[in-house]
Amino acid sequence: MALDSYLVSRMCNWAHWADRGLDGGVGWSKQSAFLNQAPSTSDTDYTPELNEGAIEIDSCVQALNVERPELYAVIYAHYRRNDLSVAAKISGIGCSKQTYYNKVDIAHNLILGWLNDLSCGLKIPSSEINLNKIKKYA
Repeated sequence: MALDSYLVSRMCNWAHWADRGLDGGVGWSKQSAFLNQAPSTSDTDYTPELNEGAIEIDSCVQALNVERPELYAVIYAHYRRNDLSVAAKISGIGCSKQTYYNKVDIAHNLILGWLNDLSCGLKIPSSEINLNKIKKYA
């Protein structure tokens, strides 16, 4: 199956959001201290949506880590390890190029299913979205 551009966009947003959180941050910032600029009105409205979407994806990725760790490793490499070439990612995973992309596709299907479950108010395996955490970032 071809990669779903909607999901790929959300996954890329999640990867950028997660990378910003590694240094103790909380995802997307509301203003830039470096540039000493306050956010515009559109930034203020947009930031909570980005954070909420990234937190949903993060919940699904963490569920993937619990349910299917071999697929989590592929998704982590695919979206978070931009410092590596595709060949290096495939070598690190220890599979063929076709298997690598098949695993990405399987993981995407699981994540899309869990996103559908979340939109219907269902819980996803081994992970729950903390709505207070989402409101904290808003």
